[in-house]
Amino acid sequence: MDARSEPAGVFTTPHEGLNYQDFMCLSILRGDPNEGMRRYSIRPIMCNYVEDFADVIEHTRTINSKSFSHLCHVYNRWRNPGKPAIGGEAGQQLIREACRARSTKGMSAMDLDLNSRERLPDALRVLFESYPRETWEGHRNFGELIRFWLDRHLQFRRMNAMLLAGAEGYLDGRLDAERYGRETGRTGQMLLHHLHEHHMVEDTHYFPVLTRQDARLERGFTMLDADHHALDEHLAEFAKDANGLLRALGTGNARDEAGRLHERLTGFGGFLDRHLTDEEELIVPVLLHYDPREFRT
Repeated sequence: MDARSEPAGVFTTPHEGLNYQDFMCLSILRGDPNEGMRRYSIRPIMCNYVEDFADVIEHTRTINSKSFSHLCHVYNRWRNPGKPAIGGEAGQQLIREACRARSTKGMSAMDLDLNSRERLPDALRVLFESYPRETWEGHRNFGELIRFWLDRHLQFRRMNAMLLAGAEGYLDGRLDAERYGRETGRTGQMLLHHLHEHHMVEDTHYFPVLTRQDARLERGFTMLDADHHALDEHLAEFAKDANGLLRALGTGNARDEAGRLHERLTGFGGFLDRHLTDEEELIVPVLLHYDPREFRT
């Protein structure tokens, strides 16, 4: 087994591995009599881990300068002669190398594809780990822009839920054809219009600014842009099924079309929520941490 890959099989997040190794380094700095043996056994793993996650270390230390201090001290003592020390200007080289590696390492096409991914890839959660969702509203940089943007996401989820409820009501006999057609036409048109508009604003205004804030997350914004194109395809299929439903309602029997639309909305709702959740977990921590001047009011 390659020493560089071993920690990934033991620790579920970079912070877990870094905290564990920082604890081990504390005993070394306190005069562990077995330092020679430890240097021989764990030095390759520890040094590779620090180099792989130099950007995570740097970010964490901007929040608390004492974080990973034991690990950094031992790394600077044990590092290969050709590697720069962590910290200061020299350490920026390590951070740049880690960012470049992070842009591709540990992320397959399936990890990034909206139609197959199960959550935001770990490599893109480096800020989210420091800014979990439950802390957002209490942060000093949580302003009206973030609140408005999250509210728009909530509206999109609600519109899809309303369309689903309408289809279920018609199929169960609780909604007559006229009311179901009227509500589906109005809500469906709102969802199509506002979601397209929302994505256009993000692609042309927000993403270019946010991408410049943190090189580690550049591929994440490429992923979100690809999500928008994937959702456009799903929206086109939704519009096709919705129009078929509205035509069938005029004939008095549209149960097949309503069932087809319900199935379409169920699948689309899953993709939409996956995209919105991942987008929130990528973007809100960037806004909280960097507070870009372009978005200040």
